[in-house]
Amino acid sequence: MKDTSFSDAMGQISERHIHEALAIDGKEALDKARQAEQRRPGGLLRRFALPVAACLSAVLAVGLLIRMGRSGTIDPAPVDTEPETVQTEPVLGADPGENSNGEVQIPNPMQDLGSPEAVGEAMGHAFPVLPGRTPETCTVIQYGPVPALGRVSYTDGTELAIGPAGEDISGIYGGELVETFPVEDISISIFTYEDQPYALWDQDGFAWCWYAAEGENTASVEGAVQEVVSAIPG
Repeated sequence: MKDTSFSDAMGQISERHIHEALAIDGKEALDKARQAEQRRPGGLLRRFALPVAACLSAVLAVGLLIRMGRSGTIDPAPVDTEPETVQTEPVLGADPGENSNGEVQIPNPMQDLGSPEAVGEAMGHAFPVLPGRTPETCTVIQYGPVPALGRVSYTDGTELAIGPAGEDISGIYGGELVETFPVEDISISIFTYEDQPYALWDQDGFAWCWYAAEGENTASVEGAVQEVVSAIPG
């Protein structure tokens, strides 16, 4: 395209062409408008077919871009405005609450019940009273309507836990089995993990776990477990 032809063609594009270009909002409409201009007899575009067609295409393209840039002409992609719902499971019969900032507060799953008797009542089995051992903390852990674990810690560093039958309720992973021995027809398994010995067994439809004090040997664990098994009410 020569410079003189381009300048002449651009100078003779009327405001009507520009307004029509601004009204076009799609490629299909752009092509139709350009074809209609080319078919008009005796018009400026007929005498300068190639240069004016190129100029008009540029004007129409600019008009389309202007329309696309106007606010509200193109709908944005739909955004999911539904708030995310956080469901929490009730613990010890308590519903999740909210703090002053409206944030959901999940109740602590570990509850201090104050005595071995209370632990036994929560777990559904009487908790044994061990002579010569003083309870220090008595807790249950509950993630749903039924407590998952009850535990009594004693002042000498030992602990006794109760939970669902057939499960490893020790909470220790990677323990090494040392030996298995019977007590009153009950199979007792003794494990060690680092310097922590502990014993697991099932009795009266529940799982039990005895945690020895740190540094105790397996012989002392055997004696303590025999004491515990005999003290558990049948």
